Amino acid sequence: MLRKFGTGMLVVAAAAACGDSTGPENFDPVNTSTKADAVLAAFDNPALLSLGALQNLSFGPLLSATVPPAPTASTLSTAADRLRAWTRTVPNFGSASPLAIFPADLLGATFVWDEAQDRYVEDPEATGAPANGVRVLLYTVDPISHLPVSPLDDRGYLDIMDESTPSVDALHLVAVWEGVTHLDYVASATTTTTSLTLSAEGFVANGTDRVDFVLTFSLTQTDVSVNYQLTHGDDTLGLTGTLNETSFTVTLTLSDGDNTITFQITVTPSTVEGSIEYNGEVAVEIGGTPEAPTFTRADGTPLTAEELAALQHLGDLINVITDHFDDLLGPAIVAFLLG
Repeated sequence: MLRKFGTGMLVVAAAAACGDSTGPENFDPVNTSTKADAVLAAFDNPALLSLGALQNLSFGPLLSATVPPAPTASTLSTAADRLRAWTRTVPNFGSASPLAIFPADLLGATFVWDEAQDRYVEDPEATGAPANGVRVLLYTVDPISHLPVSPLDDRGYLDIMDESTPSVDALHLVAVWEGVTHLDYVASATTTTTSLTLSAEGFVANGTDRVDFVLTFSLTQTDVSVNYQLTHGDDTLGLTGTLNETSFTVTLTLSDGDNTITFQITVTPSTVEGSIEYNGEVAVEIGGTPEAPTFTRADGTPLTAEELAALQHLGDLINVITDHFDDLLGPAIVAFLLG
């Protein structure tokens, strides 16, 4: 969902990130792109790939609800249209139910893939599932079809546990792949009379690298906002943004423990305005229009072709990472719809 706030504008935020010196003239987009590759390593994760595939699969009586499409902002006009569509799909805020998410007769059930039916089905003979939820076996999946390969290659499992309270619908997900925990987090949904908040908090790992995350996506009748916090060793990324029908504003903070950049930008249908601060000093001024944004160093010189190429690569990586964020927030939507 971060990508759906307009990744093209977020890409330049990294232009000033994490060089070796403290002055704004020393920002290094190429080095930043390399650091982003390191963060992405934790998402190179077969268990997470399987989780992404699960979002598109049917579990029969378990996941029968229809998930509304998330708003996108590839352009501001379509963002506003989809924002209105989102608010129409959830008109009755404050309707969270204190009832359990899973039917009682499914607690402790294990679901396995049935090749004949191309879907998950319950295995009544299986044991080991959590008493407060269900277990779903994880298989090697085709990265294009997002379906388990044939013959089936069972590599692990995903436990989905109901940890809801009367005020919060929450699912605790733990993915174990070949005996190693690759994912452990809680996805929750909270409603009030005027808003819906989806959250995901925990970690993703690949056996070597680990990223801790706290993701929040909030929806009201007038705007959408995100607050994403990501930590990988000494490197941290924090993003907040608000989208409404006339503009969106984004603040992105990046730090490697020594140097920090703060990127702020506001986009309307006809204007772009913002800046990038490197260790508290303006390094890049941003202007122009959404169709033709401009990025100029504080001394008036443009970015080099190499720097722009590095930013494009970083943008591609951000797209991949934020796709995973959507997957991680997906169970929170399910919790809201089933709770």
